[in-house]
Amino acid sequence: MAETTIKRHPIRAAIWGFILGLGVVVYLTLVFPVIALESIDSVATRAVMVIVIVMVVSIVWGLYGPAKKPKGSPLISSKPEPPAAAVPAAADDSEDPAEDA
Repeated sequence: MAETTIKRHPIRAAIWGFILGLGVVVYLTLVFPVIALESIDSVATRAVMVIVIVMVVSIVWGLYGPAKKPKGSPLISSKPEPPAAAVPAAADDSEDPAEDA
């Protein structure tokens, strides 16, 4: 059986971390005002800090977090299937009492 390798995508994680970071900045600035709109420099500095932190967390998650099952790999169940039960052979010459009724 061929070994399947898990592919990690840190660049994709960085892109999604950037997008998530922008959303977090908008949320922290406008919806839940943690980042005060004092001056453009302070807002930009705090926005860059939040975006970089979210990107770093996303990259770490993309490198070391749980990965999806690779495409084309066989389905592996956590429980082994029980062995098939032996089906007793039915006697051909026995009569079913339910048929007589």
